[in-house]
Order: sequence, then C-alpha cells, then structure tokens
Amino acid sequence: MKRVLIVDDEYLVRLGLKTTIDWEAHGYRIVGEAANGKEALELFDQVNPDILMTDIKMAVMDGLELISGIKELGRRVQVVILSNYDDFSYARKAMALGASRYLLKSEISETALIEMLHSLRLEERDDGGLSDDPEPTRRKYLQEQLFGFSADANIDPALLSPPPTGLFPNPPYLAIKCGCLSPTFEDAPDMPLKTLQSIVASSFDFEDVTCCTAVFKSSLYLTMLCSVKKLEPHYMERVEEHCRMMIRNIRNYLDFEVRLGVSVLGDSTDFPSMLAQAEEARKDSFFTQNSITIFEERSVVPDLTGTRVSHSKVKRLVGAKNGAHLTEYINLVFSRLETQRYYPAVKSAFVDFLSVAKSICEEQTLDLSTGLNQVKFDYDNLSRIPSLEHAKLYLLDIYSTIFETIQSNNSSYSYTIRKCMEYIGENYALNISQEDVAKAVEISSSYLSMIFKQETGINFVAYLNEFRIEKAKELLKGTNLKIYEIAEKVGFASPYYFSRVFKDLTGCSCKEYRDQIYNT
Repeated sequence: MKRVLIVDDEYLVRLGLKTTIDWEAHGYRIVGEAANGKEALELFDQVNPDILMTDIKMAVMDGLELISGIKELGRRVQVVILSNYDDFSYARKAMALGASRYLLKSEISETALIEMLHSLRLEERDDGGLSDDPEPTRRKYLQEQLFGFSADANIDPALLSPPPTGLFPNPPYLAIKCGCLSPTFEDAPDMPLKTLQSIVASSFDFEDVTCCTAVFKSSLYLTMLCSVKKLEPHYMERVEEHCRMMIRNIRNYLDFEVRLGVSVLGDSTDFPSMLAQAEEARKDSFFTQNSITIFEERSVVPDLTGTRVSHSKVKRLVGAKNGAHLTEYINLVFSRLETQRYYPAVKSAFVDFLSVAKSICEEQTLDLSTGLNQVKFDYDNLSRIPSLEHAKLYLLDIYSTIFETIQSNNSSYSYTIRKCMEYIGENYALNISQEDVAKAVEISSSYLSMIFKQETGINFVAYLNEFRIEKAKELLKGTNLKIYEIAEKVGFASPYYFSRVFKDLTGCSCKEYRDQIYNT
C-alpha cells in the first residue's frame, strides 16, 4: 500500500482529494495532510510518505521550499504538483527540482486522479527496471520543457532550458511538432495515443527519437527530438520521407488531418529555440496545402494594421442586411492574412469575428441552437481547423446563418451543413462516406467532422445511419420488400449490420416494426 501525504492551504482542496476516489481500493493510503510546507516537513519522518501531493503557493513555507527541503533530507519520494493556471512558472521550477507530475486544481476528478496514479506506477517501473535506458529521462526532460504551454501555444525559448550534458549524445538533432486534428476520438483518447506512439516508433527507425504526446481541444499533438546522425548526407530528404510515412500511417489508421513542422539542425544546447521553431513551422503549414513545413527565419514581424477587424463595420453591415459587402470584407481580411502568413494575426482576427458575431446574436436575441449554438463561438475552434481557407469558410457560414436567422426569425443549419445534408439525401442509397461528402462540398474530412457534430450534436456516421433507418421505416410501412432488399435500397451493404443498426435505433427488429404497423 503506497503512502500519500497531501499538502495544501485550502481545506476544501484537501477534502476533495481525500474523497474523490477510494484510495485504498487502488493501492494507496492517505497517511497525513498539512496546510503548508513547514507542517509537511515536520510530519515527514512520522508518516514516511511514498507520494507527496503539494500546492505551490502557500504561506509560511511554499511548495518549492518543501521540495528542496525533502531533497536535502535525501528522501526518495514521488512529487505531484497541485497548481492553478497562473502558477505555471512556479510549477515549472518544481518540475526542474524533480516533481513527477502536476494536476490542475480545476480539473481534479476521479478519472484525472486514477490516470495520474497509473502514470506514477509506470514511472516507478521505469526507474526500477530500466536504469541503463536514458529514454525515460529524455522523455521527462521534453515533458518538462513543454509543461505550462498549451499544445498549440507559441513557445518562448527564453522559458526553456537545454538538457543536462550527455543526455542527448548523438548530434545533430531536429525538433518536430505534429498536430493531428480530429474530434472523433475525444471520448476515448487512450487508444489513439497508444496507436500514435506505435506509428512514430515504426516510422522513425534511425538513431534515436524522443517523443511525447498531448491531447488539447479534441486534437492530438506530438513533439519529437530526432537524431539525424545516421542520415547524412541528404538528411532532410530522408527526414521528410520518414515524416511522410508517419503521416500516411496516421491517416490510414486514425483518419486524422495531419500538419507537421520541422526545425533547423542543432545540438542539445539549441533545443529551446528548435522546439519553438518546430511549432512555428507547424503553424505555417496552416497557410499551405503541404502537410510538412520546414522552419524559415522571419526577418521582421509583419504589419498587422490591415488585418485588424473593425467591430463597428461588421455590426453596421449586419444591421443593414448587407451580406454581400460583409462577405467582401471578410475575404479582404483573409486575403491580407494569407499574404502575411502570420498565425497570431489569424488567431486575433478569428477571435474578433467570432466575438462580434456572438455579440450580434445576443443583441438580436437570436435562437442559439443548431447553426448558431454556443459551441460555434468557442475561440479554441481555430485549433481544430486545418487551414486558413477553412477558417474563412467557418466565419462566412456563421455570418450567413446570422443573416438567414434575422430574416426568417428561425435558426437553421449553416450553408455547408445544409449542402452536406442535401448530398446525403440524394446519395444515401450509395456506399457513401464522410470523405465523399467532404469532397462534394469542397472541405476537408476533419473540418466536416468538427462542424457536423457542432451543429447536429452527433457525428456523421450516426446521422447517416439515422437518416437511412428513417428511409427504411418508410419502405417497411409502404412496401412488401424483403429485409435484405430494403437494406440494399437504403445503403447498407450487409443486411445483418442493417438489422443490428435498426434495432439499436428503434428498439425493435424490422419484423417487429412491420408487425406493429399492420396491427394498428
């Protein structure tokens, strides 16, 4: 039974931690609690903890002083940091002192605690059985550098540090940042994460690769440090070949939209700037059709004057019901954004257009459902959108729906989703897929997946199945066709799968449904 000491100056946090899960059922016992670091140190020898869960900011003695004090005692203990969003600078220092994990107080839950405990067990096994393998230490270094940054944030090299001498002994290296955009895995991210790690291992078979993964806003991100010592000469062609292989495998196995950025070459002392370069290059791919972008140094930050959104102009055009001029204005802003190729400017314009749209909906008391539901106005939606063109389309759809709702006083689906539904209505009897529908309306499959669920509340496959089953009901009512004939007419290749879907959605078999019709 592992022994746990909880240190936090907020009583409710300590109480929440103690009661969120059945600790002993998972092999742990809470052996003590303290309100500050001084109390914790006084308790330490008495309770002899294996795990310390501590807040950062506390009176009398804070978490950093507590961790330093424990190190001076020479005690081996796993440290979990409890932090708020604005404590990241302190938490980063705690990780540098040897903390193993961190938990955001706002996200403490049964699932989060159990996952954290499981990861501590894995780390313990790494420490116990892989002492000659540097990979766990390398991975921990990379995780510490990225700690405190959201997965799609700009990285400031000044906040990072190079690894200890000798930890990465095979220069030169490249940093690679990959974003895998898809909302389809959000209910069960473990499987895609494990698959992604396996794909990376099989795609990069040269000298050594250190990789860590993260989930952020329904997308998967991975960051890699790759030695290219064995790939010279023509190392970049070989790296791109490996990257393309990885992207193909991710698309084949996970059906994700992939964008990838690669830094310039460097040794381990250059890692802080290389990690920033890889993220900047990944964001540059937003402006191209290329899945892989190599970092290029910018001479100056572009003039953003022409990309600032005029809130008053947008509201004036909406008030005048001048949709054509508003479309022209949005196109103009995005044309300038395309010329500048500066992702922070895109993010600023996207947020501005969304905030004005939401303000208009509130002022006009429009029905925020279907095409104008609250999810559509989430600023973080940009992180799920694969390209500049899709970002523009997203905003044009929102404003088009606003105009239609004002005129009809009835909220509807966006133009893009209506076109998708029309395509389904015309082609449901064929073997169509989400990819087919996306091509028909000239958008990417991942973008369609995102907006379809936003507006309908269900994913594409669920909608298609429901549509087909409704058509099957009509045929069961109005014809004497056999079940396998109906299955074929509504687009199911397998009558057995059709029967299963029918029962899942209606609660009865096709025969039972038909009998009910005839007996009423």
